[in-house]
Amino acid sequence: MKERLVHRGMRYRCATCGYETMMWLEEGLEDRESKEKKPVPFIIRCPKCGEVFKGMRHVDFHKDVFLKNRVPLDLAMNRFENRKKSDCGVPVFTEV
Repeated sequence: MKERLVHRGMRYRCATCGYETMMWLEEGLEDRESKEKKPVPFIIRCPKCGEVFKGMRHVDFHKDVFLKNRVPLDLAMNRFENRKKSDCGVPVFTEV
C-alpha cells in the first residue's frame, strides 16, 4: 500500500458551536505540486453539533500551514482524504 502523505493544514471552525480543528490535506488536494488538483470543500458538516448550513468553514487563512516537506499521514489526524471516486476532498474526523 502506498504511503499517504499530507502537505498542508487548514483551520476550520463551526459557526454554530465553535468547534475548531486543523484539517490536513492529502497529496493531490489543493496541491500546487501535483498533477491532480482536486479542491476541498469550504464548508463541511460539524462532527460535534451536526450543523450543515452554517457548519464548519475554512477560517484564519493566514494561519494555514504549508509544509516544506510532505509528511506521512497519521491516522489520528482530522483530514481531507483524496479518494479516487470523489471530485473533491472527503472530510474525515478522528478526534472531536
